[in-house]
Amino acid sequence: ANIGKAMAQQMIAERDRRGRFIVAEGNKAAMTITAEGQKFVKFNMGVAQQEATRKRSEGDRDALVALTRAEASALDTIAEAIHADSCSQTEYMISQRYMEMFRDMLTDIDSKTIYLPYEVSSFTGIVDHLPNVYGRNRRGAAATQ
Repeated sequence: ANIGKAMAQQMIAERDRRGRFIVAEGNKAAMTITAEGQKFVKFNMGVAQQEATRKRSEGDRDALVALTRAEASALDTIAEAIHADSCSQTEYMISQRYMEMFRDMLTDIDSKTIYLPYEVSSFTGIVDHLPNVYGRNRRGAAATQ
């Protein structure tokens, strides 16, 4: 009976050893698959970040090109208006500074007292001299049509 009992214990021990081996192999395979998955995720995240950086750079570039084209168009329009008014760029810049200064004076009017001379034609003379730049000819032409 001892021999049968010993054989049964040996058989149980062998099955237990095989079970632990199979569990260990399963854990090893799970760890390998998990590591490969994490490696794949990191690789794809790197690719996605590169793509996002490339797309962002292309968008910034395209926006800068569009902005530059718009500025060029605005400068061409101003140059045409200055030429149509037969004036210089200096006169245009002086009138621009005058208009900016006047706008700035009026934005904070509550805390300022502004005295204007009775004769303001000297202030408005340059602006009057640039009707195409400030659009007065266009409005007058539209009103007559």
